[in-house]
Amino acid sequence: MRVYSSTLNAFCTRLKAEVKTILITEMGIEVKRSRFLFNGYLYPFSIITFESPKQLGYFNGENYQIGINKNLVYLAKPEVLKNILRHELAHLYIFLTKGPTEQAHGTSFREVCTKFGWGTEVSSAYADIKEENKLTSAPEFEKILSRIEKLLSLAKSANQHEATAATAKANELLMKYNLELFKKDPSEAEEEVFVKNIYEAKRTNVQMNALYEILIHFYIQPVLNRTSKKVYLEAIGSRVNVEMADYLAKFFVAEFERLYKDSGLKGVSAKNSFIKGIAEGFSSKIIAQKKSDPGLSKELVKLDNVLKSQVKMVYSRMGSSASSSKKVDHEARALGLKAGKDLKIKKGLNEAKKPKLLGFLK
Repeated sequence: MRVYSSTLNAFCTRLKAEVKTILITEMGIEVKRSRFLFNGYLYPFSIITFESPKQLGYFNGENYQIGINKNLVYLAKPEVLKNILRHELAHLYIFLTKGPTEQAHGTSFREVCTKFGWGTEVSSAYADIKEENKLTSAPEFEKILSRIEKLLSLAKSANQHEATAATAKANELLMKYNLELFKKDPSEAEEEVFVKNIYEAKRTNVQMNALYEILIHFYIQPVLNRTSKKVYLEAIGSRVNVEMADYLAKFFVAEFERLYKDSGLKGVSAKNSFIKGIAEGFSSKIIAQKKSDPGLSKELVKLDNVLKSQVKMVYSRMGSSASSSKKVDHEARALGLKAGKDLKIKKGLNEAKKPKLLGFLK
């Protein structure tokens, strides 16, 4: 799951500058703003942060994107970060020269690392950031990290005042250290925003458009993200709401199929119209329920404003795209409308994870 915040975005800006330097000075590749020139073609590249308990970095050949584990913003020494970037750039180079089917860390990968003068600290797949940190020396970093670890140990104190003060000081140190690196104002720091791919297909389809229409009512911003090979439906928002959207997407896809099978309808046109009707029927039910609660309107405005700022954190400029109009089977659509209005979501989420203000799910 991708993660965004002012601090993490600044972190990515710094890493992007590092990538440009590595491309130019170590790999001999020309860079023009956010693209690099290779064999006469300009390729885009970007850096994002993500959450993962195991993976420290990845390269995505569909959109030339390098992902860096968000924990590295706090835990990795500068040289370790550079080596992880070099490692992912080696994957990029293999992708451009050998294609996507080449073995991830095979002979070709090691040859690329040798070609650019990178040793095993780059060619090896990273597994433990604490072990990697031992390979380099960064006195300033180690001093800060040591202070933070001591404060976090105090945060477990039975003395509530001492624990609270220690936690606050640790967070302050973390933020100050990183913001000094990024030359950012601490007042610009914002909460983390999460992005998750919740549905994918080779091209946009009726199910994807139906999910978009339904999920927009669940305090996340659905976004269609197109790459060279696939289209992804992303959910943007708080961690809880994004996880809920992921659950709902799986639930509705299964329900689309079940309800269509029970409908007795036949043919692609009928199925598409039926699914479209389900989305319209379910959405109309949610809208009606929200309107029936006068006290909810102010809260919805607040949530809408928060969501707008979250979306801006991820995509500063985002256009809208209407789905293409196709032949509609009006009988099937009417059956879908009724099925959508009658549809009830089964509880499958952890109760503790449910966001507030979802009274219509009760």
